[in-house]
Formats: sequence, structure tokens, C-alpha cells
Amino acid sequence: VLAGLLLPAIQAASEAARRSSCLNNVMQLGLAVQHFEFNHEHLPPGVIDPTGPIRSEEMGQHVGWIVSILPYIEQTTAHRKFNVEKGAYAPENKAVRQHRINVLLCPSNPEQVIARRPAQT
Repeated sequence: VLAGLLLPAIQAASEAARRSSCLNNVMQLGLAVQHFEFNHEHLPPGVIDPTGPIRSEEMGQHVGWIVSILPYIEQTTAHRKFNVEKGAYAPENKAVRQHRINVLLCPSNPEQVIARRPAQT
């Protein structure tokens, strides 16, 4: 009976910790954007694509603002490996594109929690 009473409290505390971690991730992203702005005197561009607006197609440059702030979220290696000139969909950038950046994931989102687990074989 005691375990049955404690289980909901433990689950609630765990969810509160996950929400707090998610909030911390959002704050880290905000600080990264601020540091980018401080160093470059402008905010990171929403997208870089000299041919025009982005489309939902795997063609074109399509480099988003997250690539610009990678050095500010402790992802300098990923930033160095990403070739901006080739674009987001280039085979040369596949490793960086598939790299998991934990600050962009919210531990409270059940879909992301499932996606983070290694594949069962």
C-alpha cells in the first residue's frame, strides 16, 4: 500500500525534473543566440539559401540558424565539420545532420524520449 502511494509522487517528481531540464535547454538556446549576436552584431539568419525561400524539398542550401549557433552550445566540432557552401542536404554534411544535439531535445516529450533510445536488435 505504501509503495502504491509513493509511486505517483515519485513519477511527479521525475516529470518536474524533466520539465526543468527542458526549460534549461531553452535558456541555453537563448543564451547561445545572445552570444552570437554579441560577437557578430546581428542575430543568426533564419535560413541561408541564396536561390530564394526554402521549400520542403531536399535540394538547395537550406542552412538554418541552428548551424550558426553550434559553437555557442558546445558543438564546435559539429560546426567545423559542417560545410555551409554545400548545404544541409549534401552528403558531406550527413554526419553532422544526423548528430544528436541534446540541447534541442526536451526530456518531457515522450516522442523524443522514444527516439533517443538505441534501436533494439
